Amino acid sequence: MAEPGRWAAGKKVFELLRCKQCHPRNEQEMNAPGVDRASLAPNLQMASTRLRHDWISDWIKRPDEWMPGTRMPTNFPKGDDGKRTSPIAALLDAPTFAADRAEFARLLGGDDRAKSFLSDPDQVTKALRDYVWSVGINGGSAPAGPAAEAPANPVPTPAARTARSTGGRTLPNPAGR
Repeated sequence: MAEPGRWAAGKKVFELLRCKQCHPRNEQEMNAPGVDRASLAPNLQMASTRLRHDWISDWIKRPDEWMPGTRMPTNFPKGDDGKRTSPIAALLDAPTFAADRAEFARLLGGDDRAKSFLSDPDQVTKALRDYVWSVGINGGSAPAGPAAEAPANPVPTPAARTARSTGGRTLPNPAGR
């Protein structure tokens, strides 16, 4: 379930980590003046048709392990204890982060919830996943109703994973996603 507060927190994290610097969310961002299209990462408008909902948060958390040498930064590095850390957790008490922290508290139902969320790589990456998925479904608009559902079948069937539809034709999808 993509709760509106978590979705909005995911959008805010997307902005804080400057994800759109590499990942355009629409044609306007892709074609904006000064954008070097050759250096862009995948357009997130296609996220819901090209990615598996259930693995997006894991990819965000550890792209370096999934694809050594990827240009995707490791925003959630491992600490000395081997556990992933949230890059935002270090900002929690910084005076320059006070307004952002207050915004997260408003979105998530209080300062304690915001601190817990921002310190937890699993929560942060799942919120990012919900936001990224919404870009592919509805252009990144907020979920409708009190809570929006994740896709009814987030793991595509084998046939859906091996084919994608384009212009009325079905083409093989070698990536298997």
